[in-house]
Amino acid sequence: MIQRKHFVVILVLLLGFSPSPPSIHAQDNPNTITFDNKSGESALVKLIGPTGQTVEVPNGESRTVNSAAGEYYMLTRYGSTPKQYKYSRGDPFTVDQTESEYSIITITLHPVIGGNYATHPISSKEFDNTQDQRLKLRVEVLRD
Repeated sequence: MIQRKHFVVILVLLLGFSPSPPSIHAQDNPNTITFDNKSGESALVKLIGPTGQTVEVPNGESRTVNSAAGEYYMLTRYGSTPKQYKYSRGDPFTVDQTESEYSIITITLHPVIGGNYATHPISSKEFDNTQDQRLKLRVEVLRD
């Protein structure tokens, strides 16, 4: 029972003071990715990569996230009801950062003829089963 109390207190302290790793804080990652939704439908975007996250982007609005340098791709669900959902997967893209430069990326959510970011239809299963890559808290049981 004592071990469990220590475990809970430490877990609460970790979650209370460090909800995410330092590399995920905006000040450490000046790179931005903006999702500009001009699709005519609401969108849920899963950004998959070093600082993966899930972002709701209502139709006609934009959402911006900070991201670490690295390789990313995105999965998008369009629509407002399950019967109408459409899903897509975007090609991989790179967020670059050096000591003196960083990336500012805008991705417009709608098909553009001759656009420079290709997407491909996917199933709801692929969308639902793909997890964003976040910090996975490793918890060890303390022993007295």
